[in-house]
Amino acid sequence: IAAKDDKRRKRVFQLRAAGQVNTARDKYRAALILQHTGLELIGGKLLSKSAENYYLAYELAKAALDDGYEDARRSVAVFYDRYSWFTLGYQKYGTQSVWIDDQDYWVTIDSATTDAERALFCVRPLAELLADKAMEPPKEELQTNR
Repeated sequence: IAAKDDKRRKRVFQLRAAGQVNTARDKYRAALILQHTGLELIGGKLLSKSAENYYLAYELAKAALDDGYEDARRSVAVFYDRYSWFTLGYQKYGTQSVWIDDQDYWVTIDSATTDAERALFCVRPLAELLADKAMEPPKEELQTNR
């Protein structure tokens, strides 16, 4: 799967360089491919092989949405959260979770993001998200428990 994903991502970059990713649908499909950038487990930490691809996926999904492609609405939040997770260590909206010691946790969610902003991208209010599962334990706590 990784080899096919790499090939598809390269093709997206070729098409973009040739100016052939123009319609809202093209942008959204390119975003879907780019957000499939691989991950590696290094030193017990999950790292992206190219977190910049997640940001580009976010930008393309946002452009598709701005062009009226409603299927991209939730993806804007998902792709931005994935980028934020792998570059800043937290997420803005609340779309990404991680398994730690056989339990599913939300990646730390920015509580400054309003529920109105979450709703704009089809993400449930923070209280509802946290009713489903907790946010990941603080990093210091993870290190002491291992």
